[in-house]
Formats: sequence, C-alpha cells, structure tokens
Amino acid sequence: MFNAKVFSITVPKEVEKNVVIEPLQKNEKREMNLISDSIYAWGDSMEIVHIPSDIIKIESDSVIINALALQNLRGLQFQIVAMDNPNDRALITVYVSSDATKYAEQKMEQSKPQFVLPWISEDQAIQINLPEETPLEHTLIHLPAFNPETGEIINNITLKGAMAEYFTYDTSKSSLVVAKLIDYEVLDLSQKIFDLEIIADNPSSPPTSANLIVTVQNLDDNSPKILFFNNENAEKPLKLKLSENSPPGKILIEFKIFDADAEPEKKKYDKFNFKLSGEIAGNFQIQQVC
Repeated sequence: MFNAKVFSITVPKEVEKNVVIEPLQKNEKREMNLISDSIYAWGDSMEIVHIPSDIIKIESDSVIINALALQNLRGLQFQIVAMDNPNDRALITVYVSSDATKYAEQKMEQSKPQFVLPWISEDQAIQINLPEETPLEHTLIHLPAFNPETGEIINNITLKGAMAEYFTYDTSKSSLVVAKLIDYEVLDLSQKIFDLEIIADNPSSPPTSANLIVTVQNLDDNSPKILFFNNENAEKPLKLKLSENSPPGKILIEFKIFDADAEPEKKKYDKFNFKLSGEIAGNFQIQQVC
C-alpha cells in the first residue's frame, strides 16, 4: 500500500540530481507502474508541455524523475498504480521554482489543507439548501479535509459564522451535520440566507477555509389560524346573534386568516379555500375581500 494517496514536492529550477520519490511503506516490496496517460506537464505560462514518458522511471521501490527534463518545466503531475491492485493508486505532483522566496511560499501554500469536491478554492462558495426542521445529526455535506502532502485526513476542524451554533463537524464522518433544529418562522431575514465557514487547520501550515452559503427553505408546516376582531382567536363554539328576516348581504362577522408560513418579504402567500358546513349552511356564504 502506498504511503499516501497524494504526494506533492517542490524542487528548485536549477535541480541537478534526479528527483527520487519512495511512495511505498517501509520494507514493503511491491511492483508498481506508471500510468502513462496520466502524465501532465506545464511551463512558465501554465501552457501544456508534451514530454516523453521515459523521463519518469520506476526502479525497485522508487520513482525517479529526470532532473534535466524538470529544468524546462514549471510543474509535472502523474499517477502510479500497484501492479497487484489496479485500484491502489497515488497522485504525484512536482512543482519547479526558480526563486528561493517563491519556493518557500509555494512550499507553504502546497502544504495547506485541502477539501474534496465540491470544494474548489477558498474564493468559491458552496451553495447549500437546508429545509427547516431538518432532523438533528442529518448530514448537510460530506466534506473531508486532507493534507495534500501526505493524503492524511485532517480532523482539526472549526466552524465560523453567525449560525455556526446550529451545526457541528462530525470528524468520524468528515461531514457537517445539524446540531440544532432551525425553524424558518423565527428567523430574521439575515438568518434565512447566511455564510458558514469550515476551517481546516494543520499545525505546520496556514489554515484553509471552505465557504458555504446556506439557504434555509421554508416548509408549509403550520396550520392556518382564523382570527377575529383584534387578532384574537375565536372562542369555540362562536355564538352569533342573527335577527329574523335579516336581509341578504348582511355581515355577521369579519375574520382573517393568519398563515405562519407566509413570506411577506418575498410577497409569497398561500391561497386558501373556504367551506361552510352544517344543517342550514346553504343559507350563508363567505365573501372574500382582497
């Protein structure tokens, strides 16, 4: 088994000795092979550079890269595979730097934690829709963070944001999960769409953030209420007095419907249907006023 799934190294542009990488675990004897179709190289302007596959050689338990060929590149990437298991692969990336300061900066940048897809970079936010009342411990997103130099999973994760208390990062699943129930109706406008930051920290390098934009979705989960008079709930049963021979069109009572799921800021309201029931219901009607 390879030491890691991802290997990343940086060498100076004036490299004179062939680069040697030992991807196998100590004292392990396994045959491995280069996946020729995976070779990708680029130059100073990030243009693709076509190179022969023989600049990469596999000898015994080592991968050897020709130093002279690297001097004409800015970077090289390829995969290797175990001969006894085609699913056991490792990705190797070699960066070539011509400046000592940039080399150190590049080395530091390369060691920063990375997240898996759908994360792309710290500058690109991940959009997530979250229905209100989502159950506790429900997985919002599976987003492992890893050390790009070793491929090891990073468990030093913190959350940041005004709504961070509603979530937790479950390191056993490498996932963001719900920690508190969210009721759409009690949120203010700024809480219905909010930013959430997942921060992965590796002691030997700067932290990396995954920025999420979470939209809480309103569910039609509240029964409408009939309100009379001064927004008070009606007594049940409601007793009304009606004089005999009252003319058609006489108003007996006025009421309105209160819908907790309405979203006035979006001008979103449900439409309700009304029906009268009872022995003489046919003698009355409900008149809707917009």
